Amino acid sequence: MLTGVKRLAALAAGIVTVLAPWYGQPTPLRLTAWVSVLAATLAIWAPRLPRVPLAALAAVVSLGGSLWAWRWLGYDFVDDGNDSSKLLLWTTIDVGALTTLAVALSRGAGRAGRLTGVLLLLPGSAVGFRLLPDAAVGEQLFLGALGASTVLAGALLGRYLRGLDELRATVVEQARSEQRRQLAADLHDYVAHDIAGIAVLAQSARVVGASDPGALVAQVEQAAARALRRLDRSIRLMRDDGHPTHQYGLADVPDLVDAHPIRVELTMAVAGHGDISAAVQATAYRVIVEALTNVARHARTAVAVRVSVTQREGHLDLVVANELTAGATPPRAEGQGTGLASLRARVDALDGTMRAGREQGSWQVRVTLPLH
Repeated sequence: MLTGVKRLAALAAGIVTVLAPWYGQPTPLRLTAWVSVLAATLAIWAPRLPRVPLAALAAVVSLGGSLWAWRWLGYDFVDDGNDSSKLLLWTTIDVGALTTLAVALSRGAGRAGRLTGVLLLLPGSAVGFRLLPDAAVGEQLFLGALGASTVLAGALLGRYLRGLDELRATVVEQARSEQRRQLAADLHDYVAHDIAGIAVLAQSARVVGASDPGALVAQVEQAAARALRRLDRSIRLMRDDGHPTHQYGLADVPDLVDAHPIRVELTMAVAGHGDISAAVQATAYRVIVEALTNVARHARTAVAVRVSVTQREGHLDLVVANELTAGATPPRAEGQGTGLASLRARVDALDGTMRAGREQGSWQVRVTLPLH
């Protein structure tokens, strides 16, 4: 759209430049119209050009042309002269260029440029003296009010377009922020889980590495491959290139549990995954991922871990519990950590409840999500 406006402005400037030297009288008014058109074209084509001097030049030249016509043109020229129609033509071109210049200034320039756009009202209001140099003051003021109103409409249009530009920029920035937040959530919830598993396997190698190094290396390789696949998924989401991306849900929980470096006891009592919304399933999966990641970070490999997923009437209950050993450092219960706080926000968004803390000698994360 902007390219089309630039082409139109260049075409108008070219036509006026060709016609101005010879088409009609008087010469000073042809000059003022040409200067105004040239200023408007430069304002559109070169937005970084200092616009205040440009607009001031156009305003001074246009105002000078009106004062010249008021001083030197007689009523006979306007009423019965051979070029009286050309006077109206060049005046219309002049006012149209000033209006276009007001749009460009109000839309793209700073405060000084917008004030200059308002100052263009002065030459717009002087066209009455140009068209009716010998008429009554009331008639001159009426035509001047029409010219000023046209320029003012251009300034207001520029302010409106500037508001749309700012709104568009705000929406784009919000979308980018949401993409960054989504990427951070994916990296934290998924990739961090696999990296934590790699760290646990590396710690386990100190104990059992000598007896079975091949098995540990294979597990580390599998965890690293999963982390790379999930990182690639997150990058595709950011690129938004149209490739389908997998939405994790309850069907992926068994594979998640099997891949965990610590042995996990899984209990699932779900009637049918298809009856549960994708949002609930994705949130449930993220809860289990975050809880198991915390287990890998803070607990020892010998602890007992239990994951329970139970569907009851109208709700889905999740429980992830692990024993608290002497060397364990459980995460903070009040949601001060980034992971638990993010999970709590997701659960709250679905009108669910979440509780994390010590219960009966174990650390438990309990979540209830409504299914309707």
